[in-house]
Amino acid sequence: MLLDKKELKEFLKKNPIKSKDELNDVLKQLNKQVIEAMLEGELTHELGYEQHDKSEKDTDNRRNGFSSKKIKTSSIEIQIDVPRDRKSEFEPVIVKMS
Repeated sequence: MLLDKKELKEFLKKNPIKSKDELNDVLKQLNKQVIEAMLEGELTHELGYEQHDKSEKDTDNRRNGFSSKKIKTSSIEIQIDVPRDRKSEFEPVIVKMS
């Protein structure tokens, strides 16, 4: 689970959800953040180094911003930022770019 019960209660205390629409907005943002974090992890694995790593790299390929993509999950449609690499070799697994 992403948050334990104590963390979830604290989150809801700081961010009270008062309607179905507010709950949907929170779930939409959570989906967006999780998917984008997974994409960042995929690119880190592909390039072989962490973001902001200043050490010598085994590749001359680098991160190169983001592309915007609209995706539909089983319940919602969200706009995500997909990381890019300079050589356009990165093909995400979690989100197909075609």
